[in-house]
Amino acid sequence: MCYELCSINHAGLIIFDCTEKEFYNQDFSSGIPSQVFSEDVKELKKVLDVLQHSGDTKETNFRIKRMDGTILYLTGSVTMIADANEKDGKETIQQVIYDVTQRVKSEEKRRQGLLEEASTDYLTGLLTRRYAFQKINKCLDEDKGYGFLIIDADNFKFVNDTYGHSKGDEVLAALANILRGTFRFTDICARIGGDEFIVFLTNETSGSSLEERIQHIISEFQKALKELKVDGPIGISIGGVYGRGATTLEELYEYADKLLYYVKVLIRLKKL
Repeated sequence: MCYELCSINHAGLIIFDCTEKEFYNQDFSSGIPSQVFSEDVKELKKVLDVLQHSGDTKETNFRIKRMDGTILYLTGSVTMIADANEKDGKETIQQVIYDVTQRVKSEEKRRQGLLEEASTDYLTGLLTRRYAFQKINKCLDEDKGYGFLIIDADNFKFVNDTYGHSKGDEVLAALANILRGTFRFTDICARIGGDEFIVFLTNETSGSSLEERIQHIISEFQKALKELKVDGPIGISIGGVYGRGATTLEELYEYADKLLYYVKVLIRLKKL
């Protein structure tokens, strides 16, 4: 079916950001303005096809790109109107549209905020366990070198019992800042619960580099404790794995957790 443009009001011209002449000069044979996103044209054509047979009012949602390059989100209704005065049997399509760009952007911002809230630990700003594990699993599908660390605060209960939970929160936040400063933006740092953290290093090519970072974390954590004026039997233990090739997160975690346990045993033996 071939369409002709009958009229567009002033509000419509403002939405499409063009003059009446510019709007009328475009090819309107498909019934769809050229400014409409190509991804949305197919759905609009379906609406027009349905109208030819049903004559009902149909709801539409689509995007346009204006003359100045800005993108608008539009919604509205399309109605087929039979004109009894038309001898040639032509029918008129009336479309009422509304600019809902601000509403759509507000909703997208709200959804993004909820996503960030769900993926970010409220205390440290690091990733949550669930979100971090999802990202790590994706990385493990690639045949690249990697490093994996489990970091655990030793005797952390001592801090909470002696200095209070607010001071304990400061210690955890300080450790999170150390991890952020030690690793790259592409690495995955997360607090997976209580006083336990993990780091997944992407594209890691050197086991010695991993060991250097572990020593750096331990050293910086001791400095942070002094700055926070926390004294006592507290430190951190780190179990680390370096490798390349296909594996599973469960295998990595199990191996690193065993190493972490051995580290804790050695620390206890040194204190005897």
